[in-house]
Amino acid sequence: MLILMIVWFMPFFALLFAQAAKVQLKMSGALVLYIIVIGLLGVLTFIPTLALSVRRYRDAGLNGRGAVVLWLLNGFASRFTSGNQGRAWTLISALIGLTLFIITLLKTDTITTNSDNPLVAFFLRKSASQPKRSEH
Repeated sequence: MLILMIVWFMPFFALLFAQAAKVQLKMSGALVLYIIVIGLLGVLTFIPTLALSVRRYRDAGLNGRGAVVLWLLNGFASRFTSGNQGRAWTLISALIGLTLFIITLLKTDTITTNSDNPLVAFFLRKSASQPKRSEH
């Protein structure tokens, strides 16, 4: 697996080190084709990954729109990881990512709610009402 990752990202590391060393790197046709193929694979795997993640979040009890808001908030927080307040944004991004990861590990309907609070109802699904048993 490590070898596959090294081969997968080798052109990107070559470009990064060339930029860091201020070396002019000539892009061959094979390297350009490789970067295009890797970019296409990334785009083509993003949508199924997003769909499976949202499905798993909904299975655990998180609302679909709540999952999307958390993803967007995580992306927003990760954009501000440099500068004076970089550490705080990094912490926020890490906590949201950790929360989403933990939600994927939960059992089905673990975090559903019966609350009428609009904020809670925005993020969590309503609990399925259990039919009441009639006692004879």
